[in-house]
Amino acid sequence: RRRRAAARRAGAGDRVVHVRAGGAHQARRRQGAAGRVDPVFLAALEAHVVGGDAPDLVMILDVAPETGLSRAQDRHSGEDRFEQKGRDFQSRVREAFVALANADPQRKQLINANRQIADVSADILQRVIPLVQSWQNQSG
Repeated sequence: RRRRAAARRAGAGDRVVHVRAGGAHQARRRQGAAGRVDPVFLAALEAHVVGGDAPDLVMILDVAPETGLSRAQDRHSGEDRFEQKGRDFQSRVREAFVALANADPQRKQLINANRQIADVSADILQRVIPLVQSWQNQSG
């Protein structure tokens, strides 16, 4: 919803950079592979919701389930419904995201998030900067 609202405010032909644009992907992976909801139904639902509004680039932060669970516990955020589902659930979700990236490696790229924040950030910037530069070259 936010991405479409931002795109409407930006104007036709403008580019929108949106963090967490993969909301539909997240729901599909968690509910499909890990939650065992019919993947055909979820694919149809995603196509209906996202439509032709697919992002140019989706970066999937890939982290080992043990590391992700440990980080989540360290946050003490009070939000732990997915963490409570355990390691097997986390492993299925991770496998689904890896499959998503492998199915469309040009647009959906895995980022090794088992590393330090500075290294992950540098990897993200190495992928985003050329994309933004290509947008600038197209518009000017």
